[in-house]
Parts: sequence; structure tokens; C-alpha cells
Amino acid sequence: MRFQNKVVMITGTAGGQGREAAIRFASEGALVAGCDVNEAGNNETKFLVEMAGGKMIAHAPVDLTNESEVAKWIANVISEAGKIDVLYANAGATKFSPIEETSFEEWQFVLKHELDLVFLPVKHAWKHIVEAKGNIILVGSTAGIAGSITNTRVAHSVTKGGVIAMGRQLAAEGAKHGIRANTVSPGMVRTPAT
Repeated sequence: MRFQNKVVMITGTAGGQGREAAIRFASEGALVAGCDVNEAGNNETKFLVEMAGGKMIAHAPVDLTNESEVAKWIANVISEAGKIDVLYANAGATKFSPIEETSFEEWQFVLKHELDLVFLPVKHAWKHIVEAKGNIILVGSTAGIAGSITNTRVAHSVTKGGVIAMGRQLAAEGAKHGIRANTVSPGMVRTPAT
């Protein structure tokens, strides 16, 4: 019960790694506040968390690329839970293509859905994390560390490199507040998206 009396916000809780994180944090005693654009999947995660004896506040649909929706979600979590101890920025959506076939529209989509939707929750939750002397966990990728000859993913590589850099900067800016910021960079994970 390492997270007893802690509030853990997780983005992208309708399935995959976000669902697993919600179940794991709840099993350790956390009150999970999760969001997703997929309302049915998010509600299913809430059900699974509660069936396992945990607690979850589920908000959906929440478009994390829309600043006003993010601000509203954060305000709702504060209203319902009172604080934010951990922000786990898990959500993301991507498109893979080789450089010569990557359209500008695809490039912009990936930047919006892998960088903006990490930045906006961090920005709006920051003051609450400062108050709690909390923690931030970002989801990077090995794609942000090394190139691949088998997987064409220029936009994804750039955004995940950006997430890794963001984690380092958040750690630097958060140190004086007692905030720890870390980035987890897994390789390929079997999820509904992959």
C-alpha cells in the first residue's frame, strides 16, 4: 500500500499501459484519477479497478490536445480529490511512415498527440504537484533514444526524444520544489494500439 492516501492522475486509461498503470497504482492504495477520449474503455478500466478493490475517478471524453478541456479535467480532479501527488502522462497516438512519405499533416498530428498532450496536463497540474511535492512520470520510448532500420517512425522518434528532454527539464525546474520527474522509455509493448 505504498500509495495509500495518494492521488495519482493518469492520462490514457481506456486501455493498454494506462489501464495497467491504473490497476497497479490502485492496488497499491492510490485514488486514481484517469481520463481518456474513449469513454467506454475508460469506464471499463474504472470497473476493473473497483472489482480489484481500488478506487478510480474516471473522466471521459477528455481531449488532451485541447487546453480548455485539460484545464477543466485538472480542476475537476482537484474538486473531487483535493490534490495531485503523481501525474503519469501516458496517453498518446502516433503514425509511422518513412521520411519521404511523411506528410506535413501526419507530422503535425504526431507532434500534437505525443507532445502537446504531455505538455498540457503537466502545465495545468504543475502548481498542484508543487503543493504536494509530488512526482511526474512521462512515457518516452526507445524511439526517442535510437533510430531504427526496421521501423520507419521519424515523427514518433522526434516526439519521444522531446518527451525525454521534457522529463529532464521538469526534473531541473521541479528540484527546488521537491518534485521528482522521470521518463520511462520502453521498447515495443503489446497493447491494443500496437
